[in-house]
Amino acid sequence: MSEKQIQPIDTHNYNSKLLKLYPSLLIPQNCNKQQKNRIHRRLICLKTVSAKALTAADLALKNGLSHFQVTKTLQDLAVLDLVNAQKIGRTKTYTATTKGTVALIAFDDFGDWQTLKSILSAPHKKNDPLAYALLVVGYSSNKPDTIHQTLSSYAAQGATIENVSSETVAESLLGFYRQQLRAQSPLPPAYLSVFKEFTTTGFQDFFKMLLVAVKPTAEDYNWLVEFFNEISEFHFNPARVAFVKILPQTTMLQQKLEKFKKNQDQQIKKQDGTLEVTFTIPGSGLSKVDAMPPHLRAIGMRLIMEPAKFVNETLVEYFWSK
Repeated sequence: MSEKQIQPIDTHNYNSKLLKLYPSLLIPQNCNKQQKNRIHRRLICLKTVSAKALTAADLALKNGLSHFQVTKTLQDLAVLDLVNAQKIGRTKTYTATTKGTVALIAFDDFGDWQTLKSILSAPHKKNDPLAYALLVVGYSSNKPDTIHQTLSSYAAQGATIENVSSETVAESLLGFYRQQLRAQSPLPPAYLSVFKEFTTTGFQDFFKMLLVAVKPTAEDYNWLVEFFNEISEFHFNPARVAFVKILPQTTMLQQKLEKFKKNQDQQIKKQDGTLEVTFTIPGSGLSKVDAMPPHLRAIGMRLIMEPAKFVNETLVEYFWSK
């Protein structure tokens, strides 16, 4: 079948650096016309689909392509997990997946934060880890180009998300962004803020507890260093940063935080000079906090693990409650 003439994508209107995340969407040097047209069709169809539900016939009509070309292109995009097909009755429609949305951010007319926020917070994306990660990045600074710049930097270090699960991409992207937040932080970072954001007990009280509990052995002091390292990691946790950024403007988050703090206080019982503390979550079996001595593990659960769980659950509700 002969190639139908198509209007090529204007290479000045998209960020080829960001598209390095998807090698199959990049036009290689010295490729022939047929290969170039195939990649152009992928970009054109993906951009046309965007967040809308369109049929193959819609795409063919909008882009002046044959039904065969569009069907083959949609198959390619589905294999790359860039579009999702949904069949209602006899009609099959296509929408961009979250990974497809990441590719679309490469286009200058698509990377606007307000547009992305609307797409990523659609109800059907509530359990999508990559949508959550991108919203966390966006809300953590609320600047219009933060997601675009972060993804471009992520691609520049050699990362690709083609043939990688959304869960893995989300974890990797948030880890990368955490390091960016650390690198951009003023020195010294305000680590001690962690001690007052999610508890009613200040740093001085926690520090006294640590000094009383730590024995004068090298192993105990090594664990203490590890404990403060975990505090540092939580301080730069992108979800915590996003939560703290949103908090002053959001009554719902403020009310939930106050309730969380009260629940934390109710879990501490003092009787006959002893202190009993219970926790809302069990040990993960994976975190460094789980491996710490009992006194550090208890404080780590209270300062890091439980607040992290609270932040993630609260942000999910906030992102998808509108």
